[in-house]
Amino acid sequence: MKRAAISLFGILLTSIPGFAQISTGVKLFQPHIIPQGQAFGLTMSPDGNTAYFVHSFGGRQRLELMQSEKINGQWTTPQPAFFSERGIREIDPFVSADGHIILYNSRRTNDQQKEKDLDVWMLKNKLENGANLFL
Repeated sequence: MKRAAISLFGILLTSIPGFAQISTGVKLFQPHIIPQGQAFGLTMSPDGNTAYFVHSFGGRQRLELMQSEKINGQWTTPQPAFFSERGIREIDPFVSADGHIILYNSRRTNDQQKEKDLDVWMLKNKLENGANLFL
């Protein structure tokens, strides 16, 4: 009986399309949009239509958060992220699973510090009529 149940479970798993087959092929994500060799730390909005990443401009002295939008199935040319402070090194963008919070590391100053070191900054979404204002 136990052997029959295990066999039935195995048959069910292999008969579900896509479940037993996992693609192992990898490729560059949008190589014509994301600068090759100059980008890292990519994160996506929950709906998959906004990408945030760090553009290194070929080194580590200038690190800027960028964003690209997928509009009508096409990714837009990356622009500085709407929340980033240009000229300040910022890294590690992260979008929460519900899309309401963006966390990132920045060297921007705050009221308590005069020296610029990396701190975690948080941006919370303000919803209007259920619409997500920043994703």
